[in-house]
Amino acid sequence: MTPHHSASLPPLHGQFPIVFANGHKIDSIGFWCRTCLEIAHPMQMRGLVSRLVEGAADVRAVYDCPCGCRSEYLIRLKDDKSFIYLDESGWHTGSSKLSRLQKLRIRVTHLQMQFVIRIGYRSIGRKLKKIKRTLHKISMRQGNSRF
Repeated sequence: MTPHHSASLPPLHGQFPIVFANGHKIDSIGFWCRTCLEIAHPMQMRGLVSRLVEGAADVRAVYDCPCGCRSEYLIRLKDDKSFIYLDESGWHTGSSKLSRLQKLRIRVTHLQMQFVIRIGYRSIGRKLKKIKRTLHKISMRQGNSRF
């Protein structure tokens, strides 16, 4: 892309979500300045999404950072949650699919959090009952039985 070309590109956010025939949906993609690492607000991104190959969406995006640098992106998103992208060192592959180990870690963390929350609720419940008993005793001493 030439320096003056990005202004003629449409806003990228209006081309999302991307929905594939198999139901996989991509609501948005995050971009940043490759020089200062400033995160780009979706409204600042310009570019095109094209669907030339079945099961894939090609994203060509440009971010003109306030620092004065331009970051350009070429990404192919696939319906199997994998992607390829181009940077200064060449093409790279990746995947947003979780491995079995990642899924297991998420599940264990979720169960641990549930356990901690349950313990917290029980502790809070015991403390509230103790406060209620204390308030009741105080109230009885003062001749008021509201509690």
